[in-house]
Amino acid sequence: MAETEHGEGAAASTPVGVVLAGGAGRRLGGLGKASIELAGRPLLDYPISALREVCAEVAVVAKRDSRLPALPASVARWNEPDEPRHPLTGILHALERSAGRGVLVCAVDMPLVDAATLRALLALANARAGALAVVAGSPDGL
Repeated sequence: MAETEHGEGAAASTPVGVVLAGGAGRRLGGLGKASIELAGRPLLDYPISALREVCAEVAVVAKRDSRLPALPASVARWNEPDEPRHPLTGILHALERSAGRGVLVCAVDMPLVDAATLRALLALANARAGALAVVAGSPDGL
């Protein structure tokens, strides 16, 4: 896990759970990645479910033209700028929309993410008061 230093209290507030779903899905022939089914559920359902277990508020960040399956009533859709097309665009947009709270970000294509992993990331962020970001990684840097 890596972190970046920041001012006091940023990690201590309750974060907004955010799923990034603004990709073009070019490797899938331009199909909406969020709607692709895995075990009978759209990919988008998996990270939303995990985030809803640990965050009081969950939002999906996507391009205006991104095709998404129906969202649960409690999950907001935040349309990010059309350009540039990069995950950092979605993260920046989520930070702007989060009203000063932190964000806990997952990608739409993370069906194996679970609440325990997300809680571990939050615990690390809370233990490192002042961390701007806590990023999951593997011991070999992948």
